[in-house]
Amino acid sequence: MSCSRNNALKVAQGEYVFFLDADDYIRQDTLEILYNQAQENDLDMLSFSGTNFEHGTNHLTENAYYTFRYLPENFNAECFNYRNCKKFITKMAVSSCLTCYKLKFLRKNNIEFPPHLFFEDNVFFTHAILTAERCGICKEILYFRRVHPEQVTQNLDKHYGDYLQICQKVVDLVFALPISESIREKYLKSYRGSAVSLFKSFSKAYQAEYTDKLQAFLDNNIKTKTRSYKLFDFIPLLSVEEK
Repeated sequence: MSCSRNNALKVAQGEYVFFLDADDYIRQDTLEILYNQAQENDLDMLSFSGTNFEHGTNHLTENAYYTFRYLPENFNAECFNYRNCKKFITKMAVSSCLTCYKLKFLRKNNIEFPPHLFFEDNVFFTHAILTAERCGICKEILYFRRVHPEQVTQNLDKHYGDYLQICQKVVDLVFALPISESIREKYLKSYRGSAVSLFKSFSKAYQAEYTDKLQAFLDNNIKTKTRSYKLFDFIPLLSVEEK
């Protein structure tokens, strides 16, 4: 989890750092490809494509989010910063394992994972991409993510409390960084929407457990931390009462 990754960042000595989860794998030439592209463009961070494979069968399932298909086809992905992609920045694939980073860049800007929480990649990646001046994307599929029943992303209802805390940390972060109001509003809208969307997918029992926490998150951040209230049309929460 995040503590071990932060420890790894403290002891790392290379020019770039890259995370590989123990149950995933990468293509044999991955590090060579990433290093060469990062060096050629003097990148602070370089994201790359990944795909899922099913535990047991090894069946590959391509994922549009992890292959950057939500980005415009004419987008120049070789070298950019957040100002060049502000219209679709929240559609960038968020995963610490799908990006390599220049170690000096991370340390200079105190970019770390929030400890003891799941979904910590959201805070780390958001901090990095909103700080980096030179980002890049490699669209080759280099990373292979194992999907199994016990995976955190397959048990979102059990860890939704952590996700709301992460949403709060992202909101706090975007208001602490020197970025434009329009980008702050975009992140607020994105995390508000994802928090509500996940909630709607849960069983009634889990909705009952998290209703107050979700409502508190929405009330605290959406109504008090942005001037453009019009951006946030009210999304009614599902009733937790049986009809």
